[in-house]
Amino acid sequence: MRPYLGPKKCATVACARGAAITWCNDNDYEKLLPSWHNVADGAQVILDKCAMNSGDVRGTLDHNDYWRVVVGLAKC
Repeated sequence: MRPYLGPKKCATVACARGAAITWCNDNDYEKLLPSWHNVADGAQVILDKCAMNSGDVRGTLDHNDYWRVVVGLAKC
């Protein structure tokens, strides 16, 4: 199943040990991604860039076509 979100929506796709991966559609129309790998790759970029600075990994990766991946603290 491909990732789908309605307009201006976010969905948490993973949550464990107090951290969550969320993807958001910032468009005014629904968004269908080619694969869950797109979300996972975005989370990996955040992990790679932010883990070098501290143990507290959180951040946002914005894409040119108005969707984003967010990694941050959460109550799972």
